[in-house]
Amino acid sequence: MRLISCTIENFGKLNNVTYDFSGECNTICEDNGWGKSTLASFIRVMFYGFKNESKKKLADKERNRYMPWQKGVYGGEIIFKVNDVVYSLRRVFGKKQADDEFLLVRKDTNMECNDFSSDIGDELFKIDAQSFERTVFIGQNDCVTTTTDSINAKIGNLADNTDDINNFETAVARLTAELNNITSTRVTGSIAKRKSKITQLTAQINNYAEIDKTIDEQTKIRDELCEKRENLKASKEKLQEQQKVLSVKKDVQAMKEKYQLLLKECNNKKNIFEHMKEYFNGTIPEKNEIIKQIEIFDDAGKLSGRLAHVDEQDKRRFEELQKIYGQGVPDNAVLDEYQGLAVRLDEFRNLCSKNRLSEDEQKKLNQLKSALQRVFLTKI
Repeated sequence: MRLISCTIENFGKLNNVTYDFSGECNTICEDNGWGKSTLASFIRVMFYGFKNESKKKLADKERNRYMPWQKGVYGGEIIFKVNDVVYSLRRVFGKKQADDEFLLVRKDTNMECNDFSSDIGDELFKIDAQSFERTVFIGQNDCVTTTTDSINAKIGNLADNTDDINNFETAVARLTAELNNITSTRVTGSIAKRKSKITQLTAQINNYAEIDKTIDEQTKIRDELCEKRENLKASKEKLQEQQKVLSVKKDVQAMKEKYQLLLKECNNKKNIFEHMKEYFNGTIPEKNEIIKQIEIFDDAGKLSGRLAHVDEQDKRRFEELQKIYGQGVPDNAVLDEYQGLAVRLDEFRNLCSKNRLSEDEQKKLNQLKSALQRVFLTKI
């Protein structure tokens, strides 16, 4: 592992500080109070976190010691390289460990990765934080190196395998295991896995190409259908306009036919009216008069039925009356006058039957007869 650079946003007294590490030994020579120990603590904390997190007193907690008094983001970034892979490690610290944020990004892809967890120090250096302080990290007032259980375990493993045979067998076993891990002939080999992954990705790419082709085809079909829909919409609107015109024409035709029927009916009524007017000699009687005429016609029909059964005496009487009334039946005034004359005639006849008339009376009677005949003839 090699450090490349670090950026401190806020950590203790350090604020907006960037330091680039060279591939050789890096020497920081600054005045007292610049923050050299704080920079070293920052690097340690970025990999292992704060010490004394379980202390109850705030003064004993390292987190509170480096918390920036000027506020701002508490933390920073370290860029380092492991096995030719460059990583960006970023931490933001809160008031307690549960509030901390951890982000690890591969610089070649700029994507977040899970190559290491938040316990990156233990995973990367294979030792705990205490061992790190006793070996790699040297504080300002701590230049004594002592062993720990983790260091003793590693030194013990090395002491047990110092002979050449053990070293050779161990090396061969490690090489064999590594070959088994990467060989392409084994299903579990990393090369075989990568080939399988490449095959899957190639299939996905081909599938994506087919999907893109299908999308293009479906898009073309969609565009054609949209155009067809617009054309049908325009045709529909045109047909609706034509339907409105035809509906109006149909209404006009219906009204025209109705007018023709009414006109025909009117002409028929008019012809009937003219015929009736001609029948009644230019003057059409009122309804009451027509009813009265109908009653007279009914009476006439009854009388005609009675006349069909008259005897010879009635016929002779009818003929006499027909001679008298050949010019028509007189009105009521004439009949009243005739009736008055008839009464006077009866009176005179009675007188004649009772008394013998004198010559004067006979003369006057003859005069009255003559006068009666003249009046009768004149009226007729």
